[in-house]
Amino acid sequence: MKKISQLFIGIVSFLFFLVSFSNFVFAADSWINTGDLNIGRFRHTATLLNNGKVLVVGGQRSGLDVRQTEIYNPTTGIWSHTNLPHVARELHTANLVTINNSTRATNVLIAGGHVGGTSTNSAELYNPDTSTWILAPSMNFKREAHGSSILNDGRELITGGYNDFISIASTEIYDPIENKWNIKASLNTARRNHSQITFNDVQGNSKVMVIGGRLDAASPLSSTEIYDPLSDTWVAGPAMNLPRTSFSTVVLHDGRILVVGGDAPNFNTSEVYNPNDNSWIVYPTSSIFRNTGAITLLGSEGDYKVLAAGGGSTTATNAQLFDPSLNQWSTTTSMNTARGLFTLTTLNDGTVLAASGLASGGQTRTSEIYTPSAIDPTITPTPTPTKTPLILIPGMAGSELKTNQTFTSEIKDCGILPPFTYTINDIVWLDIIKAGTSPCDDYFDVLKLDLDGQTLQFPQIVLNGTFVSLAYGDFVDFFESIGYELNENLFLFPYDWRKDVSLTASLLDQKINSILEQPGAEKVDLVAHSMGGLVARNYIRDTENAQKVRKLFTLGTPHLGATEFIKNLMYGGCLSTDPFKNPICFGVSASEVKDVVQNMISGFELSPSQTYFDFYFGSDNLHPFPLADVRDIDADGVTGKLNYSQIKTLLTSLDYNTSLFDPSETFHSLDNNLINTSGVEVSIIAGSGIATLGQIIEKYKVNFAGVKIPKRDEIAINGDQTVPLFSASLSDPSNSQSLVGPAALYYTNQKHGALVENGPALELVKNILNEEPTLPDGVSLEPFKLNGYQLSVHSPVELHVYDQLGNHTGPTIDGDAEANIPGSSYDTLDDAKFIWLPDDGIYNIEFEATDEGSFDFKIRKFEEDLDSQTFFYKDVPLTVSTKASAIFDTQSPQPPILNLDTNGDGSEDFQVDHFSILEGDANYDSTPPNISVDVSPKTIWPPNGRMVDVNLTGSITDEIPYETKILVDDEYDLLEPFIFTDQAQINQTVQLKAFRREDDKDGRKYTIKVLSTDLAGNSSFESFEVIVPHDQRD
Repeated sequence: MKKISQLFIGIVSFLFFLVSFSNFVFAADSWINTGDLNIGRFRHTATLLNNGKVLVVGGQRSGLDVRQTEIYNPTTGIWSHTNLPHVARELHTANLVTINNSTRATNVLIAGGHVGGTSTNSAELYNPDTSTWILAPSMNFKREAHGSSILNDGRELITGGYNDFISIASTEIYDPIENKWNIKASLNTARRNHSQITFNDVQGNSKVMVIGGRLDAASPLSSTEIYDPLSDTWVAGPAMNLPRTSFSTVVLHDGRILVVGGDAPNFNTSEVYNPNDNSWIVYPTSSIFRNTGAITLLGSEGDYKVLAAGGGSTTATNAQLFDPSLNQWSTTTSMNTARGLFTLTTLNDGTVLAASGLASGGQTRTSEIYTPSAIDPTITPTPTPTKTPLILIPGMAGSELKTNQTFTSEIKDCGILPPFTYTINDIVWLDIIKAGTSPCDDYFDVLKLDLDGQTLQFPQIVLNGTFVSLAYGDFVDFFESIGYELNENLFLFPYDWRKDVSLTASLLDQKINSILEQPGAEKVDLVAHSMGGLVARNYIRDTENAQKVRKLFTLGTPHLGATEFIKNLMYGGCLSTDPFKNPICFGVSASEVKDVVQNMISGFELSPSQTYFDFYFGSDNLHPFPLADVRDIDADGVTGKLNYSQIKTLLTSLDYNTSLFDPSETFHSLDNNLINTSGVEVSIIAGSGIATLGQIIEKYKVNFAGVKIPKRDEIAINGDQTVPLFSASLSDPSNSQSLVGPAALYYTNQKHGALVENGPALELVKNILNEEPTLPDGVSLEPFKLNGYQLSVHSPVELHVYDQLGNHTGPTIDGDAEANIPGSSYDTLDDAKFIWLPDDGIYNIEFEATDEGSFDFKIRKFEEDLDSQTFFYKDVPLTVSTKASAIFDTQSPQPPILNLDTNGDGSEDFQVDHFSILEGDANYDSTPPNISVDVSPKTIWPPNGRMVDVNLTGSITDEIPYETKILVDDEYDLLEPFIFTDQAQINQTVQLKAFRREDDKDGRKYTIKVLSTDLAGNSSFESFEVIVPHDQRD
């Protein structure tokens, strides 16, 4: 996503910038460009966090509200994506609020704004410690372009704004301790685009002033109002000398209030309010500051100024300083980029960050740092002990890919839209804007390889030299936070993750050799995530290479492969996920992922290897084979759970490029060497206790017409959501299987993407690097157990779940999906949807039909890694308008009742109870009943009109039989079906009439149909013909 700044030529100079930024010697009163944002935007908010970083939220980009949030790290000058909020918005407010008075923990409250073409009352909280968002209670009133400020007691006051272009006077206060909104006294004058400041009056009492703004389309206001939080009253304040709207405001250290600029004609003036005499004084500026400018305080109380910048004729580079001691403005160095509707943020070191904004050509991604002359221009780094050079290796899809030239492809989105044109240095992987706006995501077709798995279909796509920040920004930040410096003792190893992993060994060796040329460098340490662990283990299998590596850490590495790749290959899925940020594939559709991976050797190297089947041997429910083909999708007569060779045969029959299994098998000769660490100190860190895809089931449901309707299901096992536990850990004590060798093995309870975020896994890496023997909290020498609930629906219905705080897991209105319930996840397999939930909540489940028909619903309870109980709901009827709901209490032993609203009018029409409750092995039953029945006679003669006994004899074999139906289909008439419940032996007599019409030359045909269903919903069908011939010759 992050493109190379246009201010630098090539990746070498870009990396040089990253290295040298922290030691740069600034000129006095200077602006210097820092890292570009990943997403250009304006009308956003910027909030300084307690850790010194800056959070940017929302804004507008090319006419669309922005959802992506970013974090600026002043130490590195790098912007990194963080977790997505629930909605895209602009014209909102953002403030740091204290949510716990004891710990002084803070969150950022985002309130109101413009969402999806309308004003909103929604609010949400960002936790800087966990990089997560949760919904806050909604405000009582929808509003955008409103005012906000923090009161002295820590609460936040929200005032005015407009609700769908109508200015409002309402106000409300958010209490972060109680997490609730309270309506307060209304303003005397409705207003929007105003300023709001908390200040102390002449008696030292805390008050709030609301200043200027406008009432709908009327002229700007000069009036002010003052709020007393103790009495909840508003009184008129002194009017400004000039009316203003959309201007900038700041409280000076002496308690006065400075306002600057605004709309014409008063954009070249400022005014200062003095609480001591309750009056305003005008101070002209020599620059123009329209409503697009920004201001901020510089320096401490003893010696400080105010910086104002931007604005002008739409945008400008101008900047001025206001000296409060002289009440005078002076010119300072101009910005490098003209910008408006941007943000200025004073950082902890006294410098100022100008971020993004509207430039002459549209929104700009640039940002720059202002250093005032009062600050010592030389930054002296704190001496740190010499560290062994550390190389970070990302997983699949973790390295950015870009274009090296401008070209127009023959690729047409959805096959019909104009061909895509790619511009030089476009970041193709991962451009989340294209992922969100390309209807079929065919933009990413340029990533495809030829059938040989090596040749690029578009050689213009090359490495960009850095990581996908949305997935690995925190990975890099963590090591910088513990004293590593990028390109001094911290290095990145991006690689082309589409190609054969074995090809990376020589490239990694070149990287290591160049690093070891540094004075004092003898060996390197490697920290590898996911497929990056295969890169590293492949490298150290060569003993000469291994001598250059001191320590190796593998985090969530699929040493033996993962069922997830079979899913990607056959059905589509995620190339890369970050569950704590954007859990659903970064917006790239499953179908496009399926297209891209077809000829990727690296993907086949991630599929379950032959050694995988030594650990997951298919004989019990803890060790399932990756694929069960119950319905024989390749029509080869082989059904049930498939071993390695059977899966290869199936994929070959279905025309997948299974020639790529050959280089994959060559690569996985490494499996036999995993037990040998070649003298390298290896630490294996495996995520556990998370529901992970263990088996894909292809089965069917059959009806009385004999039609087999395809159905798909998934079996969850322990792992990190992507990699099965034993593939990551190389250890299964229950089966006496281990390839750990001399390596150290640790477990955390983290999802796959979270292993490279600040948490137990990286804390463990830090301790081991520092030779600290203690295990951090959240790290264990035993795997965490899988406990929780898996909800699934099968057939044309959407599944949504909400917790008691309103957090949602399920699909979103924009066609993506989210997993905002803590500890939850969302997954799909064709028309089946799966939601994982923690085992300690009360949840509201909602269903929404996408077509007519019926659906099955399952609630599976997992205890100690196994599905111990299933509530099964079978053939719930649907119209295209059906909606349904249920309340699910995980602590209740009773299955929930489904409330169905057939026509979607909001009224409950009827209720559906569970079909069955399964226990033990029955939870894993996907085998249909075996029907062994015959009929006699099969010919009735003579056609004398009498009733003739036809006998059905045989048996129905199933572990959990339920119901067998026998129906006689007469081409002349239809007889009523016979139904037998829980009956294994069939000995039934059916009377059929020995009659046929004289003109019926083919004779009369009776079809006897047998349909058997078990308690797990598996079904089988057989049919038999009984003929009354036209004559005996038939």
